[in-house]
Amino acid sequence: MNQSVSHQRIRRITHLVVPVFLLFLGLALVSSIAQEEPAVVDSVSDDTLVGEAAGMPTDTTSDITSTLPLLSLIIKDITSNQIISSVPVMIEVRNLNTGFQEHVTQYLSEAGVLTYRISTGNWEIGVKVLNQTSNEVDYSAEHHFNIQSTDTRVVKTFYVNPVGMLEGVVVDSENHLIAGAELDFMCRTDGDIDFPSKTDRYGSFRSVLVPAGTCKIFASFLNSVGVVETTVVRGNVVSVKIELDQSAPLAFSPGLAGYLVGIVVVIAGGIILFISIRQRLRKRFQRELTEVRQVLETNIEKKLKETGAKTNGSAPIDSEEPASTSPSSALNPRARDIMKTLNERETKIVDALVQNKFEASQSVLRHLTGIPKTSLSRSFSSLEAKKVLGVEKQGKMVKIKLTDWFLGKD
Repeated sequence: MNQSVSHQRIRRITHLVVPVFLLFLGLALVSSIAQEEPAVVDSVSDDTLVGEAAGMPTDTTSDITSTLPLLSLIIKDITSNQIISSVPVMIEVRNLNTGFQEHVTQYLSEAGVLTYRISTGNWEIGVKVLNQTSNEVDYSAEHHFNIQSTDTRVVKTFYVNPVGMLEGVVVDSENHLIAGAELDFMCRTDGDIDFPSKTDRYGSFRSVLVPAGTCKIFASFLNSVGVVETTVVRGNVVSVKIELDQSAPLAFSPGLAGYLVGIVVVIAGGIILFISIRQRLRKRFQRELTEVRQVLETNIEKKLKETGAKTNGSAPIDSEEPASTSPSSALNPRARDIMKTLNERETKIVDALVQNKFEASQSVLRHLTGIPKTSLSRSFSSLEAKKVLGVEKQGKMVKIKLTDWFLGKD
């Protein structure tokens, strides 16, 4: 009896404890599931940026179980060191190790802090603060960050520069738009800015995110230049007009230098060639003139001697037949017979050779006979065929000589 009662009590306690135990176990499971991080945080890849624009509360990290480092950026104006807050920002992140990049637009908190979960590696983060009124960019900057695997929370001050936008046109003196005009910008800048190098086909240009402050823009096209100075205002688009109304000096390029050197060389070569030809002609003329002078002096001396002999009565006078005045009259009978068959020009050539001791240069014969050069050459060929004379070339000089056969020496 007592044993049956004990078994009944044990059965009742078991029926009561087991449901209670199962109830507590279920509650514990539900509680543990509710306290876990969302699945998206646990499945974050190495190239994913996690987070949102928020304040920087001191107790947020205690509830985060992710192993990714926490990066907090405090956005400040570099010119005033004031925190920028409660404005929209455009964020561009790029992992320099993997090439992953992402563009995000968020709203900056009142504390001016951007908080992110970010993977380890080298990151380039760019921030552009937008103007809520004009929707233009008020501030801009890019910075590099190296997130280590040992970092759990990294807090950095992110300085941004006040910027504006610059646009304009280039015109000539008649207000015509100039396409392809070269541009040069002299603006205050803390880094590399991709300024336009030329105007587009409409004669205009546009440069984004120019640092606020004074800026000079130079423009040039062909031989005209122009310059304008303006002030870039933060968050505003500044429009300028550059007039090309000044003459620019001719640019000295390597191509132009080569062209000028070529012209100088051609002119110098022409001058040297002219001087060389002139000197050769002068020497040749002087040589021929000397030969002619010598021949004339010789003939004059002969005539003077003959005249003197006749005056003194030493010259025999043939009373029956007057003496011949032709130089060829002193030749042998064969030569005199041949002379009778020659024409006028050929006779002049032979007489000139007889007077010049039976030989002379072509230039001397041309001066003595007055026969043109072409006709003289034909006469030489004819006399050479008749064995009256021989033609001999000595360098550039042509030597004419009566043959021994004609002179009766063979």
